[in-house]
Amino acid sequence: MLESQREPTPREDSGELETALAFLTFARHCLLKKVDGLNEQQLRRSLVVSDTTLLGLVQH
Repeated sequence: MLESQREPTPREDSGELETALAFLTFARHCLLKKVDGLNEQQLRRSLVVSDTTLLGLVQH
């Protein structure tokens, strides 16, 4: 992945809540970029013991 394709890290210094929300938004964008282009079978495939799937993370 090229550096220019990376999601910028939040630089929020307004307070604890704003920082937490900025990192939550950052994590959401990263997940959506990673699943972009995957087919339904790939999204529903469980890769961990807990049966969590990428689609489950997106829906959560």
